[in-house]
Amino acid sequence: MTTRSHHPDTALLLRHHGRAVAVWHLAATALTSEPLETVRAFRARVLYAKGRRPDFRDSTGRFWDPQDLDFGAWHITVDDPTGRPAAYARLCPPQLIGQFQTRDYLGAETFTKITRSLGEPKGVLGLPEGIWEASRLVSDEHVRGQGYGALAQAAYLALARVQGANAVIGLSGTKDGQEKFHQQFGYTTLPDTEGYEPHYTEGVCVVIWPTRQTAGRYEPLVDSLASELANKLAPSSGDSQGTVNELGINGVLI
Repeated sequence: MTTRSHHPDTALLLRHHGRAVAVWHLAATALTSEPLETVRAFRARVLYAKGRRPDFRDSTGRFWDPQDLDFGAWHITVDDPTGRPAAYARLCPPQLIGQFQTRDYLGAETFTKITRSLGEPKGVLGLPEGIWEASRLVSDEHVRGQGYGALAQAAYLALARVQGANAVIGLSGTKDGQEKFHQQFGYTTLPDTEGYEPHYTEGVCVVIWPTRQTAGRYEPLVDSLASELANKLAPSSGDSQGTVNELGINGVLI
């Protein structure tokens, strides 16, 4: 049986032990597209968690997670060997910092105080440069514990390094071991950031990963992905920058 791909034509595609990984960027001015609608529905279904988070299903029964952060962000999707979506993550660049979920959660004043400790205030909104945000990391129930979420997370950390990020920040749930999962990649929890988030109906905290640090036990994977990305993103002769569909990665999941 042939499964129709839900990836955009401009995605980098790679195979890893039967797993299709796509990394693609959606322009800030893009109109809503079929690939975006597909990943929005997928992550909403996972986050809905059989009714635990009702906000991710609308009154018609449709799984739905529309966010402006999708435009201008990088999207990472991982499929299982049948082509069925298995995991997803989103990586948002500094240009979107005014919309970061961590900023909304902490409030502008606290977010500014925390992030200004990371460097000189030369970036957007007078904040340090190079702060990226990861969000919407999900893995489907049918592949839990099989490394799909880890592959998605490693891919976005590698991409952040290659894009010159100084740090990656994000919200983490505290109920189902998400915080410990992030810690395996070298993330640390920021003090005094734990609280209840009604949209997710559970406790959350803010975690951060300075890119100069290792990615914990996953550093070999993140490092190898970053090396491949750096090579493929390097400008070719006469070009100002690489293009998304020139990318190629060979990763080893550990």
